Amino acid sequence: MPTLSTGLVLVGAYSDKVRKTLFAQFSEEIKKNEINPQEIARASAELNRALYRLIVDELSSDKGDIVRIKVDYSLEAGKIIWKYDTLKVEYFKRVADTEIAKRVEAFKSRITEILAEKPQYELKPLAFTILGENIIEVNLKGKRIGVIGAQKVNNMVFVRGASIYPQSMILRARIQGEGEIIDILSKEIANIIASGESVDPEKAERAIEALEDLAKKEAEG
Repeated sequence: MPTLSTGLVLVGAYSDKVRKTLFAQFSEEIKKNEINPQEIARASAELNRALYRLIVDELSSDKGDIVRIKVDYSLEAGKIIWKYDTLKVEYFKRVADTEIAKRVEAFKSRITEILAEKPQYELKPLAFTILGENIIEVNLKGKRIGVIGAQKVNNMVFVRGASIYPQSMILRARIQGEGEIIDILSKEIANIIASGESVDPEKAERAIEALEDLAKKEAEG
């Protein structure tokens, strides 16, 4: 059974390493049209969502900590299936290995439940530009995970932005809806993030910073 192994990687870069490693392992299948690249992006996002919950939330890690992640998977009818019962995480921090192993084992029994949860995103308006674009910060459990720009034309909302959860992504969407733009986005933000385009962390951060800079300029007048 094939295994995804990240090697030693900084916590701040593990999600990008997962995505790149999985794409590399399926490079031949992509060339032969045996698997859709969108499925690889979906599978890496699913795993990264689970790993974020474990590494960031459960283990309270810092970006400078180091991890090594291994997990088996299978390809069934064109779909990547993670074997979460094989998940192993080596975590290099001043925490006893026995404590890490205990938390990982406890986490395995809850992966299905965790992945079924709907992330509770919070939207925080930052600015409204002279061109009619709303700059909005996206938070998850009090942490900034992205920024979007949204503009409403008639009953269509055009969205652009970036997110670093569950992995680094550029966000683009068109949403039809009536009412206040923040209410429309609150209902659709999970779908917007789920359909994001995977990119390098640097590209996502640059997009986020560009929107934050725009918001600051508007605030300064």
